[in-house]
Amino acid sequence: MNCSNNAGQVSIVRQFNNVNSGQFSIDDGLLGGECTVTSPFSLAGRCVPATASAVFGGVAARISGNDIVLARWSMVTSVGPAAGDDGDVFLLIY
Repeated sequence: MNCSNNAGQVSIVRQFNNVNSGQFSIDDGLLGGECTVTSPFSLAGRCVPATASAVFGGVAARISGNDIVLARWSMVTSVGPAAGDDGDVFLLIY
């Protein structure tokens, strides 16, 4: 998926749901590199690792109900260290 604070740049590239027939959705975030993914099933008791691709930095995931707020950051950007960084995120829920 692609996380951004620009609604035209957020997207889910691939998804697989082996829990129910629902689809995940994604919305833009308030800050650069941020997005909210809504799960079609409860996230209670689940592990949610996330990885930012092609970045010297990382991604933080916060669960709130059925929402996962992802904040991607980079140590090397034109804005300086730890700035929000739009781009790809790999998310796994188990």
